[in-house]
Amino acid sequence: MKKSRKILAFALSLAMTCSAALPTLAAAGEAPAGNPGLRVDYYTVLPQEPWALEPGNLKASGYVDQIDNREFKYTLKTQTGQMNWAGARYTGNITIPKDGTYKFTGKTDDGARVYIDGQLVLDQWVSNTGQDKVGPEVQLKAGTYSFQMDYLQGSGGSYNRLFWSIDGGENELVPASAFTLPEGEEPMPEASRGKIYTIATAHLDTIWNWSYETTIREYIPKTMRENFQLFENNPNYNFNFEGARRYDLMKEYYPEEYEKVKEYIADGRWYTAGSAWENGDQNGPSPEALIRNTLYGNQYFADEFGNDKRSYDIYLPDCFGFGYAMPSWMAHCNLVSFSTQKLTWGNAFVNGEIPFDIGKWVGPDGNYVMASTDTGNYTAKLQDIAPNGLRENNWIMGKLDSNKAWGFYGTTVYHGTGDTGGSPAD
Repeated sequence: MKKSRKILAFALSLAMTCSAALPTLAAAGEAPAGNPGLRVDYYTVLPQEPWALEPGNLKASGYVDQIDNREFKYTLKTQTGQMNWAGARYTGNITIPKDGTYKFTGKTDDGARVYIDGQLVLDQWVSNTGQDKVGPEVQLKAGTYSFQMDYLQGSGGSYNRLFWSIDGGENELVPASAFTLPEGEEPMPEASRGKIYTIATAHLDTIWNWSYETTIREYIPKTMRENFQLFENNPNYNFNFEGARRYDLMKEYYPEEYEKVKEYIADGRWYTAGSAWENGDQNGPSPEALIRNTLYGNQYFADEFGNDKRSYDIYLPDCFGFGYAMPSWMAHCNLVSFSTQKLTWGNAFVNGEIPFDIGKWVGPDGNYVMASTDTGNYTAKLQDIAPNGLRENNWIMGKLDSNKAWGFYGTTVYHGTGDTGGSPAD
């Protein structure tokens, strides 16, 4: 069970417009009953031409359902160790839905090559340009063919999306339904599109620019009452709130409303978070103090709400600095995950680039926790982050693609309010 929890989140190019640049590809026959998706191999690339994807520079492999990497740097960093001078090779089969004239376009930064049945249908192997890579018109018969796409990332921006137009029609993203894995490849994990987990929160500083009495008199009741309203108006709404001390204040000063909180917790809609009695600094206190803070907090949750309502994470959206030994003492407390948005404010990584969205954070003794480090601002509104939908946001989809590349089909996004509690605005 513990193991399963841990596993629980791209020179200006010339547009080639000549018609019939390749011979007609004959019909490939009946489509094989292959598993959906494409295999992807990730490479490092030398910064001199020909920028070859050499077998000796293969760093990792994975699977995708289609070629739609809107922000590729996270994936390349995760799979090759670098964001520049890297590449990817997609292999599998492509199903052509009907006889007709096809044109393939790589919306890529940087280079792209596409092969169908071993023949080039797009050849724009260039670096340092985000201009669309447009192939010639080719005549294709309905059927299923072998498919390969090579992608090159030089420096700067990084994205890779494959489109097609049929008989002069609209340019459309090649759908996932067109791709199947190479023969013999195992099926991709279920839910290959991945899940986007929006985390509703209301961070509360028990004391900061206000008195303890103000927290008790204003912020504690506000947090309860505003979320009660959201629960009643939105049957799919769930909420996360950290700090056992705040729950104790609810119990002491607002006992009737506290009983309602308990009901929502029992129903699995209000989640205890963070494990601690009081969230706070992670650099000054001793390990003993940090462990005791967690022990007291989770014991309170267990006593008040049941042992199954303990928290298994450290949730610190507004903490400055995280000690390198945190995964070690967390593991000894039977905690499995860590989450923050504070690294977006500043960090000590090269070029200030957060190394991953969701991954393992390993402590000095080899113990690890799963860490979610690029969640976005906890005071954000979902309609501001993605007014056209979460899957239209390049940052979110880049995170999701990166995680899918190593086998975790999800990503997290904070939304809510901060410092004085309350509730999300959406």
